[in-house]
Amino acid sequence: MNELEGKLSIQKILVALDASSLSRPALETAAEMASRLGAELIGLFVEDITLLRVAELPLAMEVGPLSRLSRRLQIPELEKQFRAQAAIMRHSLANVAERLGLTWEFRIVRGKVALEILSAEEEADLVIVGKCRWPMGKRLGSTTQTVVFKGRCLTLVLHESCTLGLPVVAVYDGSVQGEKALKAAGQLVWLKDGSLMVLVVASDAASAQKLANSVREHFNVRGQESEIRIMIRPTLPRLIFAVQGLGPVVVPTNMEFLCDGPLCEFISMIKNPVLLVR
Repeated sequence: MNELEGKLSIQKILVALDASSLSRPALETAAEMASRLGAELIGLFVEDITLLRVAELPLAMEVGPLSRLSRRLQIPELEKQFRAQAAIMRHSLANVAERLGLTWEFRIVRGKVALEILSAEEEADLVIVGKCRWPMGKRLGSTTQTVVFKGRCLTLVLHESCTLGLPVVAVYDGSVQGEKALKAAGQLVWLKDGSLMVLVVASDAASAQKLANSVREHFNVRGQESEIRIMIRPTLPRLIFAVQGLGPVVVPTNMEFLCDGPLCEFISMIKNPVLLVR
């Protein structure tokens, strides 16, 4: 368990912002974490080039939020909306950063949203995104899916109605990423002055007990309390059931039963924030 020594270094936190209801909790969570960690906060607003390309189509229409009347979608009007939305987000970021005494930066870029987030994360230690869904279902939106699959650093995916709560849940499988997940979970516990639950997953009872003993010894030596639960031959439905109603779930992304599609399904099906450890 030597990999658990120390803490993960989080010096820059990148939060993706837009005009949706997801941006406010994402910004507040990012600011709270930056304040406790002494990290720089970077707000990223992406002018979605896909929308601009749609506006070039002759039949592109938009519906007024109050009048419900449709009208021709014009590129100058769309660009004006982008500027207005960005100004609101910048103002919100500036206010919370001033209140908490944060070092901060606000960036506006134009491109495909997911690709711009992935590009910007190269200089960040933690990326925070909202859990965008398809309008007619529970499936994650394409932007969130791309960041989940292709991200390279710590990624926190937030539900719009939920901020960081307790207890923090760490999924541990004994791998290097699993050890990093324990580290990250320990930092979340420290941020919230709360409790930790470690969900040990393994293919058989003997392996699970060995991992559980290792985790228990580590925390006992440091005088830290943690609840340990064991899950033999984990499945997606059992993991969802185990974490529902708890706090943030810290997940190593290398576990076989969560590879590719099941990982997105897991994030989509629960209301917990999910911290992905690469």
